Amino acid sequence: MPLLPLIALLACPGQNTLQMQACEAKNLERSDLILQKKMNGKDFAAWVDARKKICELAKQPLANGSIYGQLLIGCFNQMNESLITQFRSLADSPGDQLPSDSKMVHCVIQSESGHKYEGGCNFAQFGGNGSFNLRNEFIDSPLLPGIYSFSIQLDTARRPVMKYKRIFREGFDKEFVSPVVRSNDDSACWVTRGLSVCAY
Repeated sequence: MPLLPLIALLACPGQNTLQMQACEAKNLERSDLILQKKMNGKDFAAWVDARKKICELAKQPLANGSIYGQLLIGCFNQMNESLITQFRSLADSPGDQLPSDSKMVHCVIQSESGHKYEGGCNFAQFGGNGSFNLRNEFIDSPLLPGIYSFSIQLDTARRPVMKYKRIFREGFDKEFVSPVVRSNDDSACWVTRGLSVCAY
């Protein structure tokens, strides 16, 4: 079976050493992509070299252990997350980054056009009121054609809304905001006109 479908089927954090290392590798790939967007190629290469030296030094006492590879990858990702935090701004929207307190969930997203995504999503809460952002577990992959993330914003002062940006083939993008309600049939699902978003 091709590698990508195997990774897509992986249930993180994994049940054995190989699965846990694969999950760490997925997290590292995501954080690397974020940093590559914020740094030029030369600076990113220097960062990768520095983090390798530091993590190898930190984990050297465990170099002969069976989980050494997993520990190294985990160290790389933790250093990435620390650096990503330094790039963050209060003006950033939650969809522009991978918060360190985010988690992986299973999501099902369907549109009335017939498009559907079912698989792993990165789930990040924000606002302190239950609002959350969903994006594909592979950060640069869309959830639906032209749509890379969805935000459900809850506010006791007004009706909850769903926000998402769609990038059209012509090269322009448009942000959509619409009222959303929790499904009566499935409390993990939020529904708006022509679109449902579920996170488990």
